[in-house]
Amino acid sequence: MLAGAVLAVPAARVWVEVANPPTAPLTDQGVFLGDLQLNQQSEITLWFLVVGTGFGLLAGLVMGWPGQRRGVVTVVAVVALCAVASGLTAYLGISVFGPDATAQAAGAAVGASITTDLSVGSPLVFLGWPIGGLVGACLGIYMWPVTHSACDGDMASSSLVAQESSTRGP
Repeated sequence: MLAGAVLAVPAARVWVEVANPPTAPLTDQGVFLGDLQLNQQSEITLWFLVVGTGFGLLAGLVMGWPGQRRGVVTVVAVVALCAVASGLTAYLGISVFGPDATAQAAGAAVGASITTDLSVGSPLVFLGWPIGGLVGACLGIYMWPVTHSACDGDMASSSLVAQESSTRGP
């Protein structure tokens, strides 16, 4: 869980940098977005999905690679890490690193351009982190080297001898 919190900080920073929140003029009634600005607002949500999927893929790959012989535990850990990171990325991006439209509007005159807050338009994009994490874990698990223990050969040869002797009879 701590790893998810640690990964959420750079992910939120990247999301804030690549997302382009719309700017709109301040009116007497507030800030109103036009069609172009609403389209930019959708892009913010899609960027959250892309950044979350990318960071989740990286986290899953890093956790899946050394998680040899602990497949189920590794998958559960990846999902937990990604769930924490997804929520924390949204919180940090919106509340800590993102622009504050209220503070901008408080000191601005009517007609001034205000950069809107970051927001996540759909709760489904929070699944980007876990989906990327699971794909990364699968890739990490797939890259595990195939190992054979010394007794695998002994067991195979002894079962072959037992099978041979049972077909020949006494």
